Amino acid sequence: MLTTLNSSNQRLRIAAILRLPLVNGGNSCYKKKKKIEQRTIQSSLRSIALLNDSEEVGIQTAEELSRQREQLQNTEQKLDEINSALRISQRHLQGIKSIFGGIKNYFTAPPKQHQTVQENKEEKSEDTSNVEERVGPVSSSNTSNRPSVRTQTTMPRDRSTDAILDDNFDIMGASLTRLKGLGLSLHTEIEDQNSLVERIIGKTEHVDHRIQQQNQQMNKILKK
Repeated sequence: MLTTLNSSNQRLRIAAILRLPLVNGGNSCYKKKKKIEQRTIQSSLRSIALLNDSEEVGIQTAEELSRQREQLQNTEQKLDEINSALRISQRHLQGIKSIFGGIKNYFTAPPKQHQTVQENKEEKSEDTSNVEERVGPVSSSNTSNRPSVRTQTTMPRDRSTDAILDDNFDIMGASLTRLKGLGLSLHTEIEDQNSLVERIIGKTEHVDHRIQQQNQQMNKILKK
């Protein structure tokens, strides 16, 4: 009887010893799995943070482009005013050069100096809204709709890893969509401003040419 009990106890001990590696191995795999899951979640959060930073840079660029457009439009308006003044001065020069020029000016309607300037002001009011229409209101209020990454730095205990990753991927997808639209809008705005710069260059050359012409006419009149 004692021999049977001893042999039974030995079998139980052997079985317990054989089960120990399996239990330890299972715990090790579970810990590795949790570490991988945690690293994946942290990586997705870092990606969200980078995307949010990119959106901030895009919004700041849009604001700077809006200010730049206003400056360019002001420059173009000043050039139009200079052109109008040069037309008037040219009329006076023609009157000074000869009495026939004065008679000719008498029957000629005076130039409309405010027409181009007024048209430019109307274009300015329309063009200034282009950036906001394309990019949206460029202010810090845009960032309030984006999810905050700082509130998600730790994995909630009552949620599964798959659910957390699904939410993070949804946030990343929405942010990428906004960045795509922002990039296209900025590209269009830059092309429009390039056209505005070319227009300003043409008007500047025209003003410079007319000023040189009138200086030559004045020198001829003074020499007489």
